[in-house]
Amino acid sequence: MSVPQLFSLQAYPQPALLLHAETALVLDLNDAFCTFIGFSRDALLGNSLPELGFWKNPEQLDTLLAQLHTAASPCKLRTALLSHTGIERWVSCTAAALRD
Repeated sequence: MSVPQLFSLQAYPQPALLLHAETALVLDLNDAFCTFIGFSRDALLGNSLPELGFWKNPEQLDTLLAQLHTAASPCKLRTALLSHTGIERWVSCTAAALRD
């Protein structure tokens, strides 16, 4: 899956990922996110967040995605993610929809 190189997530020091707002498919991510969550880049790319199952409370993901469709400014959420080994990791997410 090809992502236009508008910016480089690799240059960002904090864990970051880019996903499709309609399908929640992971389009790009940086090494910091892979290290944080414990999944390889190949395991994440092209899969949807619900399929990957690392959101401890999936309904929070649904809420975040719904907010992205209506919000004019970035959405913020504090939630727990589960690492590849099942360790709970708390994160503060900021998400914004990229629009034409």
